Amino acid sequence: MKSESHLGKTIGVYETFITRAWKTTHDHKELWFFGILTSWIASGSILITVIRQILHVRPASEVTVSSLEYALAGEPIITSFAKNLIALSTPQFLLTISLMIFLAIVLVIITIGAQQVLVNGVHRSARKKKHLTAAQLLAELKHLHFWRLFALNALVIIATLIITSLASLLLSALISESLTLNFLVYIGIYAVTLPPLLLANIMGMSSIIHMIRKDTSIDEALHYGYHIIKKHWLVALELSIILLFINAVAAIIVGIVLAVLVFIMTSVFFAALFSGSVFLTTLVGALTFILGIGTIVFITGIITTFNYSAWTYMLERLDRFHIVPAFESALTFAMRPFTK
Repeated sequence: MKSESHLGKTIGVYETFITRAWKTTHDHKELWFFGILTSWIASGSILITVIRQILHVRPASEVTVSSLEYALAGEPIITSFAKNLIALSTPQFLLTISLMIFLAIVLVIITIGAQQVLVNGVHRSARKKKHLTAAQLLAELKHLHFWRLFALNALVIIATLIITSLASLLLSALISESLTLNFLVYIGIYAVTLPPLLLANIMGMSSIIHMIRKDTSIDEALHYGYHIIKKHWLVALELSIILLFINAVAAIIVGIVLAVLVFIMTSVFFAALFSGSVFLTTLVGALTFILGIGTIVFITGIITTFNYSAWTYMLERLDRFHIVPAFESALTFAMRPFTK
């Protein structure tokens, strides 16, 4: 196995991942739509996902209906919906629940299918195949590995829930009346929770991409994910850090774009309001909402496609070569004067 032992070469490899991932994202715009749908499961940014999960760790005693509603970012909607649901007659209640279950199943199938199409599309690009039309991409769904992909995604979610639940229980046992001590406890719990969450998500991402690329069984996919964790966890972590930075920059850019959009549309809104036209005021408000949501969804599709591309290229590389982590190379370089 060829070894890339110099820091410059290692950084060059990461640059290649990022460059190829961006080229794929830019050239294969047909994948953006599937990137939007795939983001409902995972955006492909491991560290952002893990950080969000850690920040939701709270003492078990604080997990109430109100905190769950807040965590779901929809308290008024959830409360109102629950009250209306309870007020329904039995036939209407059963019909509504059945419809919700049906829509949930359809949503899961669509999301899983989009994940497979996205990874396959990126994989074909990695092998220098031609661009796929929308019809060709959708044809991939004839061979949808639904149950295997569903199981792998479910395993990641279950592992995450177990880890965060145990962290919440431990936090409940250690919490006290001292604010200073509690701060240290929170930091300690977050530090302890980070590694297993990170490993579970990296293993999950690697297993899912490998299974789609190679059409393997769940056992083989999990074995591959374990191999990545065992042999290349530091490389995966470094790529996660790079993607975290890129995603953060993208979020800042989106924030600036939205701020400019809101400023412009607010000015137009007040102009329409002063004109006295209800139609214009309503139209401007609706356009502002559509443009804002559209911008977020559009960028999400691009970023998700980019993230999955970077992970796919990394795994493609690790299948053929060994990558010496940049941290290891830098540490070796820094220690060289002391080892002579």
